[in-house]
Amino acid sequence: MFKPKVYRPPPPKIDSKINFNFTQDEDDEKVEFDPLNCNVTKISASGEVTITFDSLVRPLEFFRQEEYANLTMNETAFNLIRKEVFNVTFESQMYNQSSVNLPILQDWYFESLDEVMLRLRLNFTNPLYVSSDQPDYLSIRFLNTSYLLRLNDSVSLASNYTIKDAKVPPQAASAKEIKAVEQLADSAQASMIFTLVVPFCFMLFMSCSMDRVWGLYNMLQVQSNIPNFRMIALPANAEYILMITKNVSFFNLFQ
Repeated sequence: MFKPKVYRPPPPKIDSKINFNFTQDEDDEKVEFDPLNCNVTKISASGEVTITFDSLVRPLEFFRQEEYANLTMNETAFNLIRKEVFNVTFESQMYNQSSVNLPILQDWYFESLDEVMLRLRLNFTNPLYVSSDQPDYLSIRFLNTSYLLRLNDSVSLASNYTIKDAKVPPQAASAKEIKAVEQLADSAQASMIFTLVVPFCFMLFMSCSMDRVWGLYNMLQVQSNIPNFRMIALPANAEYILMITKNVSFFNLFQ
């Protein structure tokens, strides 16, 4: 029987001087994204919490409702799932923890989410006693970060991202009361500017003294330092008036 001869080529000769330790190209390296961060930048006397992100995020209109995928997410739909996304806790520092006036976070609501900030609304029982003895604190933990994505690369907050110990200022009894105080403060601010400008004009054209005016402003500067005495507990409306007084007496007229 005829058997064909199979030609097998010899194995290749490998030069020992050749280095076969390949390195990964720079383009194939793993890209690490900077994490998304946020912080509480303001808590108003009416209970509005403003959380600001360190970069632009996707607004609420970008997302779809879970039950109705053809509808965009809105404030009403998001409020239904808010406690699945956030865990908000309030810690009162009132000395008498058994007092009937102890402030408690009764509930909270989602208000808005745009490319820059997130807003929540807090409702307290006994709001006039918030931070009445010592500053009270608020903590916010993000349970579901899939709704908080960076705009350009979709990076979310870290899992269970937590904002701890945000100081809660004294609270007003209601939003209506805060609005009335703001109107009173605006009129007081305009009046104080008037008391500065008119005597200054008299001084220029009639050589009148401004000693009484400067005495008034010195008194206001002393009065505006009352919040620095921590043993004095001030309600929200009084603290707001003192803040306006401080801005006027230190000539911060546009704050």
